[in-house]
Amino acid sequence: MWDGGTGGSVSGGLGSPTNLEDSLGTDPLFRPRGHYEQLPTRTVLILEYGSNPSTDYYIKPRIASFDAAAVKTVDMQVTRPGAVTIPNQTFVIIVRYLTSSWGRYLVRAKSKLTGVAYFLDDDLMSVLQIPGLPLRYRYKILRLFQAQRGLLSSLCSRIWVSTIYLAERYGLPATSVLDPRPILNKSECRKPITYFYAGTAAHWREFVWLKELVKSLQESSNELTFVTFGGGKIRKLFQDLPRVLCFHPVPWSTFVESLSIIQFDIGLAPLIDSKFNRGRSHTKFYDITRLGAVGVYTNTAPYANFVRSGTDGLLVDNELDSWRLAILDLASSVERRTLMRENARARVSGLASDVQNLLT
Repeated sequence: MWDGGTGGSVSGGLGSPTNLEDSLGTDPLFRPRGHYEQLPTRTVLILEYGSNPSTDYYIKPRIASFDAAAVKTVDMQVTRPGAVTIPNQTFVIIVRYLTSSWGRYLVRAKSKLTGVAYFLDDDLMSVLQIPGLPLRYRYKILRLFQAQRGLLSSLCSRIWVSTIYLAERYGLPATSVLDPRPILNKSECRKPITYFYAGTAAHWREFVWLKELVKSLQESSNELTFVTFGGGKIRKLFQDLPRVLCFHPVPWSTFVESLSIIQFDIGLAPLIDSKFNRGRSHTKFYDITRLGAVGVYTNTAPYANFVRSGTDGLLVDNELDSWRLAILDLASSVERRTLMRENARARVSGLASDVQNLLT
């Protein structure tokens, strides 16, 4: 069970209940009128509109000691209310925004709840008055906050904010303020592994093939981060996968001169057979080596006759499971990666000095 407060333990929910209606100023966010039976909280439901820093900095650190199985975080953008069962004695935390459908669902489930808190870490009422505010953001605030104030008022038993300024702005007591807390890195003592693919628009088939590989890898290990480059189409392809960074394409000179500031451990060079790809060379071996990574290459031309598999890279047939196992094996052995990387660098250095002048 969880009392959820910032101070002492209270059996009826999250922290000492404060009569907020009496303390609200003349410009309240809304008046919390939710009343709930004072029972111990057994489960916590966090509602957020997309993964966001507000939840991670202010809410999750304060429920870290609660049984993880009893805490559920729901993204209202992708999860419909009917897909989530709310058990008895649940406390609900609404982070910044609320959709109409989720608001109505909570109203129907009120008898199961021990309380509802609304958390705010931006002055959403003032931001609407900012000149030049993008129309899309303005609409988001109007739809997910302003239009929901009535529902929030009927549901919420308390309001939390992030700063004294917001508390004073909306006439809230100092006990409503939640200071941010650091995000604890679960892999703090381990060095994360970054693997990447540097393709272009001409590599769409490779990107589609990689989508399934990356999905499988990210599900296999929380210590892997995938990096790639591309426009909206590529970003959309990977947007639902965790720990994926998709950078905007950069000029070739920037790619060559500046990208090495990023830590890359493993470079991917898949190649789907086609007439177009049969004319390619092995330049990705040089790209991957220059960026300090070890390459995994499709076991076909142009790589099959160039890469010395197991020595300065890995050659793998185009089977998803073979690639997944090869990458996980490399990720698990820093010694193996270091040896292969140094072999590749030595080979690249030798090839760079072995060039015949075109005009001789």
